[in-house]
Amino acid sequence: MKAAAFVVILAVAAAVSTTSIAAALTPDVAVESVFVVETFGGTGAGAGVAISPTMVLTAQHVVGSAVEVRLSNNTTTTTKGKVIASDSRSDLALISVEGANFTFLPIATSDPRLGSEVFAIGAPGGSLSITRGIISAFRDSNGIQYAQTDAAVNPGNSGGPLIDDGGSIVGIVVLKSSDQEGVGLAVTPQVISNFILNSSAETSQNPSATNGTQSASVEPKAKSDSATSFLLTSAILASVLAVLLILFVLIRKYRNRPVEITLGRVLPPETGEINGHY
Repeated sequence: MKAAAFVVILAVAAAVSTTSIAAALTPDVAVESVFVVETFGGTGAGAGVAISPTMVLTAQHVVGSAVEVRLSNNTTTTTKGKVIASDSRSDLALISVEGANFTFLPIATSDPRLGSEVFAIGAPGGSLSITRGIISAFRDSNGIQYAQTDAAVNPGNSGGPLIDDGGSIVGIVVLKSSDQEGVGLAVTPQVISNFILNSSAETSQNPSATNGTQSASVEPKAKSDSATSFLLTSAILASVLAVLLILFVLIRKYRNRPVEITLGRVLPPETGEINGHY
């Protein structure tokens, strides 16, 4: 996928309003946009949600260092996706599925209200399920804002969305409290939007991230520039050495040769005296 197309897709995903595609989606319909995400090495499993026809958002710790993952849900046969962006700080990752045409959910343009009803869709046990709860608090840690929910989340919910009753994404589940029951944490829409915009900017600056053929066309020019610089430096050094060698030969040849002065007397080669007693 070309960088320009990537930017457009992400901009659309981040800016869809509440009157758009998912405004009328109920949780039972929204689940069709959620996927089970698995790595091929079997090291990770969780959930992800389509935010454009070809892009799926998930948690970074679900995909880990994997480059490719498997995606499946109740309406889509298993397909392969490529991890094109990730950020460990916000714990988010973006998966591209070339040629896909997913029904996607919009990202909310503002944080959910405290006490508002939300639905967590994830894949505990490897199959998709929906739980209901409310936004019970907001927390900040290392500059990342989290929405706390009492909707039941378990291993496999990571990377899955929190949605409101209109089908908009109001969070991506990334954490569950190990010492408190009914405490799940999801990064907020603002964190999600920042991640998407940063991913878009990095990809547009480095097109090889989304287009494998791009790096091949850039690399030879870099090598050519390097070779030219090396040859120029070598020529300069050779010229300097040649001048130094000529100076050395001239000094060796003439340093002991008598020099005539204007008075017609001769300067002896060693002492510098001019009275002839040496």
